[in-house]
Amino acid sequence: MIKNFFGDEFLYCNKMDSYGGVDISIRIADHLKDNLKWLDTFRKEHEAEQRLREESQAVKNAWEQYQVVKTLAKKETSNV
Repeated sequence: MIKNFFGDEFLYCNKMDSYGGVDISIRIADHLKDNLKWLDTFRKEHEAEQRLREESQAVKNAWEQYQVVKTLAKKETSNV
């Protein structure tokens, strides 16, 4: 049985025999934890903004106008 598995830059695993069983620990790298926290915060903000667009006609109209302007800007910069 594998005693220890030292992973890559993302995941670290360790198995230790203990009285009456086995202890297994799994640890993810700090930068991955930070990225997951950022992603969770971003998702919550995105969902809140989406609800606001759905609930407010003025915000929905402004969002649609922004999408048109963004598309035009991308086309303009890609032709340069």
